[in-house]
Amino acid sequence: MIHHSDRGAQYGSKEYIQLLKSNGIKVSMGKIAQDNAYAERVNGIIKNEYLKRWYIADFKSLKQRTKKAVNHYNEQRLHRAFKNQYSPLEFKKSLIDLKNRPRKRQFIYSEGNFQINVASHIDLKPIEQSQNYSCPLIIKNELLTKTVNPI
Repeated sequence: MIHHSDRGAQYGSKEYIQLLKSNGIKVSMGKIAQDNAYAERVNGIIKNEYLKRWYIADFKSLKQRTKKAVNHYNEQRLHRAFKNQYSPLEFKKSLIDLKNRPRKRQFIYSEGNFQINVASHIDLKPIEQSQNYSCPLIIKNELLTKTVNPI
């Protein structure tokens, strides 16, 4: 079992964490507030779209139904984040099965220095003082102008 919390003081206390661990419960907390939103979203979906629709007689039944809901959510349910084409498990498999593809070589033109046609660590010299400037770039035969703030 995993106990997820929003890093509230009561959930982060040594006594509470020790109580969870002594009962074999893993502790889960996001590092920043935004992390919690994802966990809350998933918990809300499982609670409202699965568990509330089923009859749950006891704790054993709750555990079985929760496992069924989580498995369906991860393995079968199509997600809007994936344009309703994949479940999370299918999306993960599609990433693992991606084939390596050769990338096109990027040619860069730097105004004022016609000798640079390919960026490399040798061609680029550090600037002593940071300054904003416009840098026109030709990438794939398209002219782009970007404001760059070198670090």
